[in-house]
Amino acid sequence: MSATHLLSLDLDRESATKRLAWIAFGAAAVLALIFREAVTASLLAATPACAFREMFHAGCPTCGFTRALASLARGDVARSFAFHPLAIPLLVQPPVAWLVAGAGLRFGRPRVPARWIVRIVMVDAIALFVVWIARLATGSILS
Repeated sequence: MSATHLLSLDLDRESATKRLAWIAFGAAAVLALIFREAVTASLLAATPACAFREMFHAGCPTCGFTRALASLARGDVARSFAFHPLAIPLLVQPPVAWLVAGAGLRFGRPRVPARWIVRIVMVDAIALFVVWIARLATGSILS
């Protein structure tokens, strides 16, 4: 076997491994959505203790996020938005990233540069902080 043939086999293995990881991640996400029904309404309604709220007597930047996702899972978009306005945009990001990664694998396009991932995380953090300050100022954090 020539060195170029061996190299092409390694590239095929690497590509297959990436595709398998992409499929496995997607399957895990689908399974998580299927099994979300296993969470009972009483667990969704229970408000867990929040160390931030107990220490500072105010909601944290993600206050209401779990309840927003629970409301969204039940199809109540308006209530989800009332609990936390960033729940839907932040929920959409992982599936979009999965699709972009899959398209990159499928069509051989380069991956998203790490600097873009850092930028997205920074924008998310700033958005959480700005929304938190606005919610504190208006008293719109639902208890």
